[in-house]
Formats: sequence, structure tokens, C-alpha cells
Amino acid sequence: MLELTRARRLGLGIAMLLGVPAQVAAEAPLAPDDTVVFLAPNLQEQRAWPNSGRWGLIADVQHGLNDALEACDSAPARPLAADGVFGPNTLAALRALADCEAFAAFGIAEDDDNDGRITAGLWQALLSDEPVPTTRERAFLGWLANEALDFDEAQFNIRPNGEAQANDRRSHLTWGPYGATVGWGGEVQRILDAPELAPHIERCFGDEATALRTLFGQTFGATPPDALLAAATSPDRRAAWIAGFACLGATTEVRRAYEDLAWRGAWFSPAVLRLARSLHDERGIEPTEIDFAFFVDMAMHASMPARRVARLVEAVEAETDRLGREPTPAERRRAVGRKLVELLGNRAQQNHRTGRNVVYYVDGIGEAQLDPHERQHWLWFTAGLKASDLGLRDLAYPIR
Repeated sequence: MLELTRARRLGLGIAMLLGVPAQVAAEAPLAPDDTVVFLAPNLQEQRAWPNSGRWGLIADVQHGLNDALEACDSAPARPLAADGVFGPNTLAALRALADCEAFAAFGIAEDDDNDGRITAGLWQALLSDEPVPTTRERAFLGWLANEALDFDEAQFNIRPNGEAQANDRRSHLTWGPYGATVGWGGEVQRILDAPELAPHIERCFGDEATALRTLFGQTFGATPPDALLAAATSPDRRAAWIAGFACLGATTEVRRAYEDLAWRGAWFSPAVLRLARSLHDERGIEPTEIDFAFFVDMAMHASMPARRVARLVEAVEAETDRLGREPTPAERRRAVGRKLVELLGNRAQQNHRTGRNVVYYVDGIGEAQLDPHERQHWLWFTAGLKASDLGLRDLAYPIR
């Protein structure tokens, strides 16, 4: 079993992080039947293949598929790579498993009802010692798809000539699946400025460790720090920093610290709570699984001060007046998403946000009801990912 996945399940419950009641934090596993799907690539249109990263739940499934195929003497010549991407090879392995007697009843052969789907029952058959993934673990697939960086991936937002990238002028460097940056909130330096991580920084960054440590304890605005700018404009040093973050992200303790700041610290979890509470207090709205995933995705992508949250709540009020009735959850998310796009000042960021928003309301709105702008950016930035591909539904998911 992969260590960070286990850490997520055991140590980083939603109750501790967002003040959600304990019974919600525990997230009782989905019913072990074959009607509940939590992972399903869009086979008809070959859209986005879900990706949980190298330390996530799809990698767990891939390990389980290898073990199951070997147990029934159907193992391929080369084991399935546990890369965390539910791609064609994983689909082929899943279909091959249908020939094994123990899995014949799951309907996973090509063109069967559960072709390409991991159901709750199948998960338990493959990974009997592991609970069925929680809402948060399934939502992570969408967040990772939108941020596009795994724990061992970082990118400079400074061009080799020292110019800032037009779409990310104040981030300077972005690392990992939740979009930790050196700029904005300074999450990168806050994650790494911990005594227990010092040996890993020395090991992974070597001669660059001193320069990295100059970032600690500081925040940066539009002007990047000198140490980072110097590294970004030197090909060798730039490569060393990227390799250093790859090394850090492959380290269990570092991944745990990254998750810890995200969910326990003052990163995006307070913004999620602020938005959920405001919608509840002002509009009586009880959040759903998809709402939760959407709120987190927004908070990862943009700051959520109280004044901005107030504008988002006003957008729901305006949509209610326009419709003459209470919006459906999907209509409400569309109104909130459109207002957030309007409030963002950067055109590139607006387009990216538009595409990300659609993931969380297209199931309820319907593809035919998307306007050309929404559809264009949804397909461009997410390859047509839907919340339903992650098994997320509009079922109650309290956030208090």
C-alpha cells in the first residue's frame, strides 16, 4: 500500500481540518455494491483518463490488478505500471481480469455494463484491506487534473530570461497537486520550513539548499526573490531546483507536510469553510460532495477573502431572482463559477477558471447547455473531465 494514501486516510480527516462533524470526517465507505462507481473514464469519447498521481488511489488499483491477474495466471508479460493514470493499459488489464473466475461477476469485460469502471465492490475485491476511497480522495483526481503537477513536480513561473509568465506573475514557482507557490501565500516555504525536513532538503537540494532556505520565513509580492530569480535564469541551477523538488516530493515526510499545511494550516481550507458557511448562513444551502470538490478547487486557484466570498453569495441570489426559483446545485455552481471568473483580472486565469468550473456543473447542466466559451475552455484545460467521472454526486457533504 502506498504510504501517502494511507496517511490521507488515517491522519488527515476532514473533521480535524475543516471542523466537520466526526461522523462525516470518518466518511463511512461507499456501499460495497456494483452500482456505485467512483472512477470511470469516458470510453465513448475518449476524454480525460483520470490521474491520481504516483501516490494515489489509481496506483493502488494498479497494484491490485497486477496481484489479481497474477493470482489467476493471467498476468501480462510486463506488469502494469503503477503510474496513477487510468489509461489504456489499465483499461486493458481491467478487461483481462474479467476472464478470471473470481471477477467474472463484476461486468468488467469489454462492452459490459461496468467496462472501464472501478465500482465499490470491485475495489473491495482488489484491495480487501483498504476502505473504499472517500469523497476527498476521489475529488483529488479532479484537483490534480486541474493543477497538473504531482507531488514530485514543480515549475518555474519565471522564464529563463527572467521575465514573469504572463498568466502567473506573482507565483514565481509552483509545486505539487494543490498549487503551492513561492509567491502569493508562500506555501512552498511554509511547507519546507520545518526542522524535521532539513535533512531531506540537504539531501535533495545539495549545493542549492542554502539558496532555497533564504526563502523561508518570507512572503513575496510581484517581485521574485533574488535567490529564485538567479536559479530560474541559470539552466544548470534551474534544472537542479526542478530535480530537488522531484526528490522532495518522492519523500513520504515531505508529502505529509505538504498535505498537512493544505488541510490543517491556513492555506485553502479556511477559504472552503468561509464559502460553505456563507452559503449556508445567507442562503440555507447544505453543501454536497460536488460542492466540496468545487469549493476546494476554487480555493486552490484563487484567493477567497471575505469580500470575494460575499460577491459569490450575491451571484447565487441573482441567479435565484433570474430563474424565479431556487437554482439546482449545478446551476448554483455555474453562477458562483461565472462570478469568480468575472472577479479575476487576468484573461488567461479567467479562461483556465472557466474550464475548471465546468467540471463541477456539466453533469447537471448538460453538455448541450454549455455556451461555446465554456465548452472550448472545458475541453482545452480538462479534456472534458466531469465530476461523475470521479464518482462525485450531489449527496449531502456537511462542511462546518
